[in-house]
Amino acid sequence: MRSVQEEEVVHRPSRHLSEHLLFPAIVCLVLTVGSVGVWTASAVQEDRARIVRLYARSFEEALTAERLVAASERAARFMRSNLLSPDSSRLEELTLARKEFDTHFQKLGERHGGPDQEPLLARVAALRDQTRRIGDALLAERRAGTEVRLLEERFAGELVPTHEELDRAVAALEQATSARLARDIEHAERLFSRTLQRFLLSLSLGLGALVVLAALLVRTLRERRRRHEEAALSETKLSGIISIAADAIIVLDAGQRISIFNRGAEAIFGYRAEEALGQPLSLLLPERFRAPHEAQVWGFSQGPDVARHMGERRAVFGRRKDGEEFPAEAAISRLEVQGHALMTVVLRDVSERERRQREQRFLSQASATLAESLDSRVTTERLVRLCVPEFADGCALYLVQEGHARLVALSDVDPARREALLAAAERSPVPLDSPSGIAHVIRSGQPELLEAVSEERVRALSQADSSYAMLSQVGCCSALAVPLRARGRSIGALAMMVRSSHRVYGPSELALAEELARRSALAIDNARLYAEAQQATRTRDEVLGVVAHDLRNPLNTVVLTARLLQRQLGRAQAGSDTLRGVEAVLDSARRMDRLIQDLLDVVRMEAGTLGVSTSPCSAARLVQDAADAVRALAGDARLRLDIRMEGEPGLVRADPDRMLQVFGNLVGNAIKFTPAGGGITLGVAPREEVVLFWVEDTGPGIPEEQLPRLFERYWQARPEERRGAGLGLSIVKRLVEAHGGRIWARSTPGRGSTFCFTLPRVGGAAAAHQTPGITA
Repeated sequence: MRSVQEEEVVHRPSRHLSEHLLFPAIVCLVLTVGSVGVWTASAVQEDRARIVRLYARSFEEALTAERLVAASERAARFMRSNLLSPDSSRLEELTLARKEFDTHFQKLGERHGGPDQEPLLARVAALRDQTRRIGDALLAERRAGTEVRLLEERFAGELVPTHEELDRAVAALEQATSARLARDIEHAERLFSRTLQRFLLSLSLGLGALVVLAALLVRTLRERRRRHEEAALSETKLSGIISIAADAIIVLDAGQRISIFNRGAEAIFGYRAEEALGQPLSLLLPERFRAPHEAQVWGFSQGPDVARHMGERRAVFGRRKDGEEFPAEAAISRLEVQGHALMTVVLRDVSERERRQREQRFLSQASATLAESLDSRVTTERLVRLCVPEFADGCALYLVQEGHARLVALSDVDPARREALLAAAERSPVPLDSPSGIAHVIRSGQPELLEAVSEERVRALSQADSSYAMLSQVGCCSALAVPLRARGRSIGALAMMVRSSHRVYGPSELALAEELARRSALAIDNARLYAEAQQATRTRDEVLGVVAHDLRNPLNTVVLTARLLQRQLGRAQAGSDTLRGVEAVLDSARRMDRLIQDLLDVVRMEAGTLGVSTSPCSAARLVQDAADAVRALAGDARLRLDIRMEGEPGLVRADPDRMLQVFGNLVGNAIKFTPAGGGITLGVAPREEVVLFWVEDTGPGIPEEQLPRLFERYWQARPEERRGAGLGLSIVKRLVEAHGGRIWARSTPGRGSTFCFTLPRVGGAAAAHQTPGITA
């Protein structure tokens, strides 16, 4: 509908002409036709501007969607980095990546229209929130100290599928947007065609009214010029967006020749725009991909799709001006403008991203490999083999030993060269006081990077420091060395080198080597500490065995002498202080003999020689014999000793002597901690596959937090009282388990304690794990 001003412009000339012409009706008809022509021309120009705006909007939304995908990928990468190595800086990067994702998602949501986009927008938002909930939960567990390997399965099973679903939802949103824009543009083109036909028809009918319509034509020309300026401004904005984009934006004509080549493309491919314009797209592709890629682009130009990602079936690679190939991500779209097909390729260089992903995979594999063994030699050998040939042609590991930096592990792509280098390093270890080289790296704790190593430089370095002499033997082109530090001190250094001039170490490789060295130092130091602990344990057990064995002889002499004195004094000096002293000596000797027996049992347990000789035994008889053996001790402590039998317990497979030792330890503990006047109960009851035994007392009980540690060696609930060596319950546990049973304790403070254990019944399976509670 035309505005009021347009109506005034049209009708003012109409009234003027009607006063001077005889046929006003014809003039009105001519003016109407002319007005239709002017309106049609205006509509043509408006449709053309609309197509340009839609084209700009298509590019802008495509770029927003691509940035949305990139922000999602960065968030996923920073999430994995925080899981591997929690760091406040990486957490800040994760937060920024999430904010960038929200910004682009909000822009995309504001520009989308129509009900077909609303479900996709809602799904993307839901998947984004779900991904963040899962990721935040994993980060919280990682910060709480959970190891990475324990989170890997949840990461791969929960976070990765959700993130992939998010990427697919974003891609679907982008495709739906492109389809809608294509429909709008197609509709605008049809409208443009019909309007143009009406315009031509109106012009043919209004040729006679050119003079009358001069004023209207002038106005139309002015309006056209204004709209042309608007279209030119829109095109300028679009050109500016395309020009400054960081990604490569390349527009192809129907012959697949480059018609637009932005600054991002110049930076990625190395060609200037004037060098690339008019050239075929194959200029930017490796030769082996040119023919199939040309066929794919041609098939896309003839197909129904208006946009899709490239590389869905195989990886996409680009080729720079210097011949270097690089991995890329690309999307292609098609736009019909006035019968001409324009194809736009948006390409991103992902070589840096893939390098970081490769480094993360390498570090994850390194962590898993270093955690597989606590053997120092195995750990060092696996470490150097892991680096070759993934990141080095040769890798050497030095450790500080006896004032020198000794080569302890070496890997090389050439096995013959490896043997020669090992022999040379064995003959000449590096002194730690050397002013440079490996010794300097170890001593200073600072890494050293030699990005380019020429023969002249190698000779100069070798003359200054003998530790560089190895570089001349391996033909090194680039090298680095990083210190191994553990618990605040340098324990060695890791050195890597490459022989090809196409591979040069830089800051990123140095950072990777430092992270690898940090993890390796911890693993190597842990292996060393483990070996020292094992040696200390063996030495302790050997000393315990020798001491316990050698104490038996003088102790036996003390016991025999004391018993002789006891017999001699028994009749003549009954109740005398001398006799009581002799009896005290015998009691002390018996306690010493029990301690020595416990120490010997511990040594046998560590050596794996603490055996039991089982045979069918009466469960009731075992309890009776145990009660008879300790009845006198209970009487001396003024404690009541009871036996409780439930049903017919039958026979068990047991070693009677060892069972007396088990009951003796359990009852002895009960006697120690039960006040005079209390009671101790020895019980036995049959169960399905086992026989249940228990020792119950009326003592003060055991706090709940101490129950899990009762059977630990050398542990005592009240260490300040020192009522033994803390070995009895650990020995009891090993003896019961050696019989195929299990033991546990339960207690209520103030109401006593109960120690229960099971033994397999004769003829029944050892089902020690099915032991119902006793009924006291």
